Amino acid sequence: LQPLNYRLPHLPTKPPSFLGPSFLNITAAPGTTVVLPCRVLNIGSASLSWLRRPQLTVLSSGNTLFSSSPRLRLLHFEGSPDWTLQIGPLVTEDNGTYECQVNTEPKQSQTVQLNVMTGSQLSDQESKDPGPALALQGDSSMPRLQKTEILALTP
Repeated sequence: LQPLNYRLPHLPTKPPSFLGPSFLNITAAPGTTVVLPCRVLNIGSASLSWLRRPQLTVLSSGNTLFSSSPRLRLLHFEGSPDWTLQIGPLVTEDNGTYECQVNTEPKQSQTVQLNVMTGSQLSDQESKDPGPALALQGDSSMPRLQKTEILALTP
Protein backbone atom coordinates (compact mmCIF):
# COMPACT_ATOMS: atom_id res chain seq x y z
CA LEU A 1 0.00 0.00 0.00
CA GLN A 2 1.16 3.51 -0.82
CA PRO A 3 0.10 6.72 0.90
CA LEU A 4 -2.45 8.82 -0.96
CA ASN A 5 0.07 11.60 -1.55
CA TYR A 6 2.85 9.39 -2.96
CA ARG A 7 2.76 11.20 -6.32
CA LEU A 8 2.99 14.68 -4.86
CA PRO A 9 6.43 16.26 -5.02
CA HIS A 10 8.23 16.98 -1.79
CA LEU A 11 8.21 20.75 -1.29
CA PRO A 12 11.15 21.83 0.84
CA THR A 13 10.21 24.50 3.36
CA LYS A 14 12.39 26.52 5.65
CA PRO A 15 11.77 25.95 9.35
CA PRO A 16 10.52 28.86 11.45
CA SER A 17 13.26 31.08 12.83
CA PHE A 18 13.29 33.96 15.30
CA LEU A 19 14.76 37.34 14.46
CA GLY A 20 16.37 39.24 17.29
CA PRO A 21 17.92 38.18 20.58
CA SER A 22 16.79 35.00 22.35
CA PHE A 23 16.57 36.96 25.63
CA LEU A 24 15.41 40.54 26.14
CA ASN A 25 15.32 42.51 29.39
CA ILE A 26 12.74 45.34 29.53
CA THR A 27 12.33 47.72 32.48
CA ALA A 28 9.34 50.07 32.69
CA ALA A 29 7.42 52.16 35.19
CA PRO A 30 3.94 51.30 36.49
CA GLY A 31 1.22 52.98 34.45
CA THR A 32 3.21 52.86 31.20
CA THR A 33 2.59 50.56 28.23
CA VAL A 34 5.24 48.14 26.98
CA VAL A 35 5.52 46.03 23.86
CA LEU A 36 7.16 42.61 24.10
CA PRO A 37 8.50 41.91 20.60
CA CYS A 38 8.47 38.53 18.89
CA ARG A 39 9.39 38.27 15.21
CA VAL A 40 9.29 34.89 13.43
CA LEU A 41 10.21 34.19 9.83
CA ASN A 42 8.78 31.23 7.87
CA ILE A 43 6.15 30.36 10.47
CA GLY A 44 4.31 28.25 7.87
CA SER A 45 1.83 25.89 9.49
CA ALA A 46 3.41 26.24 12.93
CA SER A 47 1.56 28.04 15.70
CA LEU A 48 2.93 30.78 17.94
CA SER A 49 2.04 31.19 21.62
CA TRP A 50 2.85 33.71 24.34
CA LEU A 51 3.29 32.18 27.82
CA ARG A 52 3.97 33.60 31.25
CA ARG A 53 6.55 31.78 33.35
CA PRO A 54 7.02 30.08 35.75
CA GLN A 55 3.29 29.24 35.98
CA LEU A 56 3.21 28.45 32.21
CA THR A 57 0.05 30.51 31.84
CA VAL A 58 -0.91 30.53 28.14
CA LEU A 59 -1.64 34.13 27.16
CA SER A 60 -2.19 33.53 23.44
CA SER A 61 -2.16 30.86 20.76
CA GLY A 62 -2.16 31.91 17.13
CA ASN A 63 -4.37 34.99 16.80
CA THR A 64 -6.38 34.16 19.94
CA LEU A 65 -5.66 36.06 23.16
CA PHE A 66 -6.72 34.15 26.30
CA SER A 67 -7.24 37.11 28.59
CA SER A 68 -10.27 39.14 29.50
CA SER A 69 -8.01 41.99 30.60
CA PRO A 70 -8.16 45.05 28.32
CA ARG A 71 -4.52 45.71 29.36
CA LEU A 72 -3.25 42.87 27.13
CA ARG A 73 -3.28 42.98 23.33
CA LEU A 74 -1.73 40.76 20.69
CA LEU A 75 -0.47 42.93 17.84
CA HIS A 76 -0.33 40.85 14.66
CA PHE A 77 -1.80 41.06 11.20
CA GLU A 78 -1.92 38.46 8.43
CA GLY A 79 1.39 38.01 6.64
CA SER A 80 3.41 39.92 9.24
CA PRO A 81 6.33 38.21 11.01
CA ASP A 82 5.58 40.24 14.17
CA TRP A 83 3.62 38.74 17.07
CA THR A 84 3.97 41.54 19.62
CA LEU A 85 2.41 41.35 23.07
CA GLN A 86 1.34 44.77 24.38
CA ILE A 87 0.77 45.20 28.12
CA GLY A 88 -0.47 48.41 29.67
CA PRO A 89 -1.04 50.28 31.74
CA LEU A 90 1.52 48.23 33.71
CA VAL A 91 0.98 47.15 37.30
CA THR A 92 3.65 45.61 39.54
CA GLU A 93 2.02 42.17 39.15
CA ASP A 94 3.04 42.22 35.45
CA ASN A 95 6.66 41.84 36.57
CA GLY A 96 8.02 38.50 35.36
CA THR A 97 9.18 36.29 32.51
CA TYR A 98 7.26 36.04 29.24
CA GLU A 99 8.00 33.50 26.53
CA CYS A 100 7.14 33.62 22.85
CA GLN A 101 7.29 30.08 21.45
CA VAL A 102 6.69 28.24 18.21
CA ASN A 103 5.28 24.70 18.42
CA THR A 104 8.05 23.05 16.40
CA GLU A 105 9.96 19.94 17.37
CA PRO A 106 12.20 20.79 19.12
CA LYS A 107 10.41 23.80 20.61
CA GLN A 108 11.83 27.22 19.69
CA SER A 109 11.33 30.26 21.89
CA GLN A 110 12.38 33.76 22.86
CA THR A 111 12.23 35.04 26.42
CA VAL A 112 11.42 38.55 27.65
CA GLN A 113 12.09 39.53 31.27
CA LEU A 114 9.73 42.37 32.21
CA ASN A 115 10.81 44.43 35.22
CA VAL A 116 8.15 46.80 36.54
CA MET A 117 9.91 49.37 38.71
CA THR A 118 8.94 49.88 42.34
CA GLY A 119 8.74 53.23 44.17
CA SER A 120 12.42 53.35 45.21
CA GLN A 121 13.59 52.35 41.71
CA LEU A 122 11.42 55.10 40.20
CA SER A 123 13.07 57.85 42.29
CA ASP A 124 16.53 56.47 41.37
CA GLN A 125 15.54 56.44 37.69
CA GLU A 126 14.56 60.12 37.70
CA SER A 127 18.23 61.07 38.14
CA LYS A 128 19.35 58.91 35.18
CA ASP A 129 19.13 59.28 31.42
CA PRO A 130 15.91 58.08 29.77
CA GLY A 131 15.81 54.47 28.53
CA PRO A 132 14.80 53.11 25.12
CA ALA A 133 12.23 55.15 23.24
CA LEU A 134 9.38 53.17 21.72
CA ALA A 135 6.78 54.62 19.40
CA LEU A 136 3.35 53.08 18.89
CA GLN A 137 1.76 54.28 15.71
CA GLY A 138 -1.76 53.29 14.72
CA ASP A 139 -3.25 53.37 11.23
CA SER A 140 -6.49 55.33 11.44
CA SER A 141 -8.01 53.54 8.43
CA MET A 142 -7.68 50.17 10.19
CA PRO A 143 -8.57 50.47 13.89
CA ARG A 144 -6.84 47.21 15.01
CA LEU A 145 -3.59 47.69 13.06
CA GLN A 146 -0.71 48.97 15.12
CA LYS A 147 2.88 49.42 14.00
CA THR A 148 5.68 49.28 16.54
CA GLU A 149 9.11 50.73 15.87
CA ILE A 150 12.14 51.05 18.09
CA LEU A 151 13.31 54.58 17.41
CA ALA A 152 16.37 54.70 19.67
CA LEU A 153 18.19 52.44 22.08
CA THR A 154 20.47 53.80 24.73
CA PRO A 155 22.67 51.50 26.85
